[in-house]
Parts: sequence; structure tokens; C-alpha cells
Amino acid sequence: LQLGLINSSRSLSYSLASIDTRNMVVGQIFFALPGNSVNGNDYVQTAAAKGAVATVVTKPTKDLIVPQIVVPNVQKCLVDYSRLWRSTMSPT
Repeated sequence: LQLGLINSSRSLSYSLASIDTRNMVVGQIFFALPGNSVNGNDYVQTAAAKGAVATVVTKPTKDLIVPQIVVPNVQKCLVDYSRLWRSTMSPT
């Protein structure tokens, strides 16, 4: 997975991931998913204002105050992230 990190000189620490700014809480990372009627990139400023620690985007947003992780495909990145996170959990 090819990543580009913009606006950060520090490591990122976050509690959860979000794809919907309406449900965001402070400390989450925001995945800006594209959609048929809306594009998550249009909501990165809202995510930052609600306390996102970073955003995962396909196109960087100028003057965004939180780090931006630029990837070729946000949906694929979210799937890969989810698989990695799931692999850290112990089976029950």
C-alpha cells in the first residue's frame, strides 16, 4: 500500500475509525470514502473540526489542520486497515 502523509511530523495515535462525520468523536481517524451522491473529501474540514486526528483521502485538502494520509483508493485502504485490525484480535 502506497501512502503519502501530509501535515505531520509526529506519529499518529487514534482510538477508532470513522466514515461518517455525523457520528464522529474526538480522537478518530476519518476515512473520506467516495460515494454516488457525496464524497468524503467534502467532509474532511468537518472531521477535523470534530476532533479527527487525521484523514485518509485521495486528494489532499489545502490548509487542513490535521494530518492527511493520501492513498490511491480510500475504500481499499479501509478494507486493508480493517483486516489488519481484525488480525490483532484473539478468536473467541
